Amino acid sequence: MVPVARAAAGRVVQGVVLTTITFSSRDRETVQDLDERFHRSDACDPWVKSFFIHAYRDLFDDIRSVAPAVAVPYNCGTLIAAPNGKLVGIDLTLLENYYGGRDWNVPGWLYDLISDRLDVLIVSHGHWDHCWVELIWSMIRKGKTVIVPEGIRTCAPKFLPQGCRGVADDARFWWNGLHFAFHHNRHVYDGGRGMNVLTTRIWDGRNVYLHTSDADPTDEERFRWHDPHPVDVLLFKFGGVSPFVSDYDALVRTVDLISPRKLLLPIHLNEFGHRGTGAALPYGHTYDVFERYRAEGRLGSRRYAVLFGNRIVRL
Repeated sequence: MVPVARAAAGRVVQGVVLTTITFSSRDRETVQDLDERFHRSDACDPWVKSFFIHAYRDLFDDIRSVAPAVAVPYNCGTLIAAPNGKLVGIDLTLLENYYGGRDWNVPGWLYDLISDRLDVLIVSHGHWDHCWVELIWSMIRKGKTVIVPEGIRTCAPKFLPQGCRGVADDARFWWNGLHFAFHHNRHVYDGGRGMNVLTTRIWDGRNVYLHTSDADPTDEERFRWHDPHPVDVLLFKFGGVSPFVSDYDALVRTVDLISPRKLLLPIHLNEFGHRGTGAALPYGHTYDVFERYRAEGRLGSRRYAVLFGNRIVRL
């Protein structure tokens, strides 16, 4: 992994392509600052809005130049830059899209920037913290591919446009030099709702990514992929996956089930809509749990990174 540093004038976090992904005191200070700001701020604080909007802008300016690379700007939203130049987005959102919060008035240039540069958008399910309806409309208007699970449900007053590609359970296909495989899984805390969550496996010719979104890792039979292709990079929901399993035990169980070879990337962190519910953990707590995992010798040759804002990992 090769480092690239990017100036981030006026912002808290510098965009950094990480080489050796290890815990450091500087990382700890950075995430403590972010945790404090996020958890004492109103969700519509101008600083919060500016931080995430500019993080998105920075990523779309930078990530293709360091491909293959991955970033997690907010919540479960993921950008994967493939070696062939294709840019894949999964569950990209911004806070203003959901939970009835006051509108951030996301600038039109940001929708244009994302939908111009993104080649395909994958939406795992219809919850607003994963399904950015305004972005989906922008993608469809520009003739871009949007992939959703068959039978996806959203809530009024926001509905998906015609033209999204619905995929069935265990659908597999090639798309512009990338191989996609999808599995319908059960949502954490499902409680009988029957909410299908699309877990996505992508092979870019060099790495296999598995993005599990809000799938429940404690449902081991459904969560486990019976697949001949080993996973290199695992992006998985961390924190609040079950009232009966600690965050550390859920981490152990998830990694044991999937056995990723290179990199662990926790997602669903510091997400405003779930703040205070235990379902979106502060970055600092996530570091602490992963450091315990490393200290106990479970990490092996893998690395982990806690990504946020405009931080990128080059693979």
